[in-house]
Amino acid sequence: MSTRSAVCFPARVMKPRVKRAPRVTVVLAGCGCFDGSEAHETVATLLSLDRAGAEVIFAAPNVVAPVIVNHSAGHPMIGECRNVLVESARLARGEVRDLAKVCDLDVDAVLVPGGYGATQVLCDHARAGREARALPEVVRLLEGCVRAGRPMGFACMAPVVAARVLGARGVTVGLGAGTGAAADMEAWGATVRTLGPRDVSVDRELRVVCCAAYTTARRVGEMFEGVDRMVRATLEFAGF
Repeated sequence: MSTRSAVCFPARVMKPRVKRAPRVTVVLAGCGCFDGSEAHETVATLLSLDRAGAEVIFAAPNVVAPVIVNHSAGHPMIGECRNVLVESARLARGEVRDLAKVCDLDVDAVLVPGGYGATQVLCDHARAGREARALPEVVRLLEGCVRAGRPMGFACMAPVVAARVLGARGVTVGLGAGTGAAADMEAWGATVRTLGPRDVSVDRELRVVCCAAYTTARRVGEMFEGVDRMVRATLEFAGF
């Protein structure tokens, strides 16, 4: 009887799978809670992203700010003229890309911190109410995210922007009680959930996550908890 010589194969070495860092666009609307992006919420968003090991790409509209507010006195500064992209660089500590040029950027998620810049700059709800319109570059970005299945997170007043752009799609968003915007958002077709400071709302079909942040929170700690949950839920949708 013939015998076959044994053939030995080297053991297969399994290389550990390296998980890449998520790439996230953070959309800013200037610097300041009353006329731009809210500084605390922006920093909370960045801290959460840093803990997740994310690569952050800042973007902002390259437009003139429609209003500049004296944050000490609380009134508009008549005659003051500032560029939103330039002001956003204060929060980004440097480079900010023109939002009109990054709408098709290859990223895993988009996050929009709050502040009244969302309703002054990204859309004009603060001035136009129910007749508000979003900037064309904001519309392109959000609609592009929906088509690509890319998740988006919105904090504080930023869900107003999501409702304005995606209301016709029946988006579900969340907002703190007493903001006065919910009726207009529902008129646009959105479903609006009332959120506490640590709550998030999740639209699983459109992959939209919202938190109330300072529309409900009274302390920076509880604001951060809500923002952190929003960021983590958005990254989970992106597979991270």
